[in-house]
Order: sequence, then structure tokens, then C-alpha cells
Amino acid sequence: MIGDAAGKKPVPPRILYLEENDDHAQLVRRAMTAEHPEFIVQRVYTPDEAIEALQRLRPALFMTSFYLGGRPILDELPQLRMAAGRTPILVLSRSGDPASAADAIKCGADEYLVKTPDTLQKLVPVITQLLRQRKSRHLHSPAETAPAVVLGHRMLRALDTILHDPNTLGRGPHDPLTLRLGEICQHLETVGASLGKRGPKP
Repeated sequence: MIGDAAGKKPVPPRILYLEENDDHAQLVRRAMTAEHPEFIVQRVYTPDEAIEALQRLRPALFMTSFYLGGRPILDELPQLRMAAGRTPILVLSRSGDPASAADAIKCGADEYLVKTPDTLQKLVPVITQLLRQRKSRHLHSPAETAPAVVLGHRMLRALDTILHDPNTLGRGPHDPLTLRLGEICQHLETVGASLGKRGPKP
């Protein structure tokens, strides 16, 4: 389990696992919890469910099967990577093909492991390493930008472009609508700065 330097009670790592095959899911879950029964493993069945859960739960680790619906997950990996943020991604596959592993890493995975009874003996050490890397990222990297802050900055840039190009609206700089846009820009800038200082909710 993971604790902090202040001596707080360790928090069991929450692991999100994307897997459609029940037998494979049980095999992997047994390999993890045999050594670490405190692991909280939550299973999802589709990439869409995984993206929603990643954004809502912010798990310590995200694991996914390489094959879903009979095809590789490579097309969905970039979206999953974006939703995961700094959460490590571990891809599990039936295939030990080096090209598949390289493609998965290129698309956003942190590690790739073959899921056979023999190779799954390496699962817990790999998970432990990834959890340590995640902890190190949170200690040494700037806080993730909250989605609301990103959206606020995008809106601010768009409004600022309109504000400084009155010809877009065919209005002068003292027109009531132009002045109102200026007030909105100032408000968004103030809100964005406030959210940025607070950072995202844990």
C-alpha cells in the first residue's frame, strides 16, 4: 500500500482494468491479489467505459487488454492516454510480438506484458514499478491542469480574438457589445487564474 511522509494511513491502490474476456480477467485478478489482496481492482468492458472511469476515479494504474472485439486497441489508446493523464497504462496481450509491444508504447502505453500463467508472475513487480513511477511523477511534476481551466483559457483566447478584431463584428471599440466582450474576457481571466492556483481536485 501507498502512504505519505506525514504518516497518514496507506491508501490501497485502485486499479482500473479494461477486459472483455472473463477467463482472462479472473487470471489477471488472481495474479495481482494473491500477493496484494489490498489492491482495489475495478473492471470495465469497453473503451468508452474506461475513459469515463479514468476521468471520474483517477486510478493509480490503468490496465487494458491489447485485443478487444477481436482487434487491437491501438486506435483507442491515444484517447485512453489523454483520459489517464499521468496514470500509468499497462497493456496485457496474448501475443509476445515485439512489433505489437512497440506499437502499444508508441500509442501511449507505459508497459506491455504477455498474459500467460508463466509471464503473469512478472505482473506484480511491473505494477509495483509503475506505481512508484506514478508517485514520482506527482512529486516532481506540476499539477495537472483542470479541464475547466483548459476550457476557460480556450474561450478566453477565442473572445480575445473577437475583441481585438472589431471588423469581425463590424463594430467599433466603444460599441456596447465590444465593451461587454471585454468584460467577459476579464471575468474569464480572473476565474481561470483562480482555478489554476487551486489546481484540480484530487
